[in-house]
Amino acid sequence: MDLPEQEEQATEVPVSKPDEIPTHVFYVMFQQPGLELNQKIKLVLNKWEAYFDAELNIYMASGVTPQNPLRIANAYPPGLMPPDEVFQQEDHLLGGVSVILNKPKRKRGFDKVQLGKLVALSEEFAALGGTILDEERQPATRKTFKSITGG
Repeated sequence: MDLPEQEEQATEVPVSKPDEIPTHVFYVMFQQPGLELNQKIKLVLNKWEAYFDAELNIYMASGVTPQNPLRIANAYPPGLMPPDEVFQQEDHLLGGVSVILNKPKRKRGFDKVQLGKLVALSEEFAALGGTILDEERQPATRKTFKSITGG
């Protein structure tokens, strides 16, 4: 008995990159880059006990979950942060910073606290004269923060 041939239906399966981990990110953009601002940014990094990761060329702050640290990168131009030894040089002025955290799989106690740290660190940078933007580079609001922290 012959079965009628069925047309194969092509379905597109979205392909995600194996290295791509979902993240939360805030961009803190500064109006007036300068050496004084770089000094203040460095003070905030020191306060948060952030260390320079020479392999990634960014700063890392453990917060409450060292296995999922806050990452601080240059927002504009995007990418690398200056290491400690050149942080205070004219050719390394920061126009903004990106504060990045991998999205936790669940929002448990420590994860919720770390999400709060993401917001708190971003607000500290903004207090230096910057504006916090969300992932779509729109101004972040209390609603934006609550949607991330669940609070």
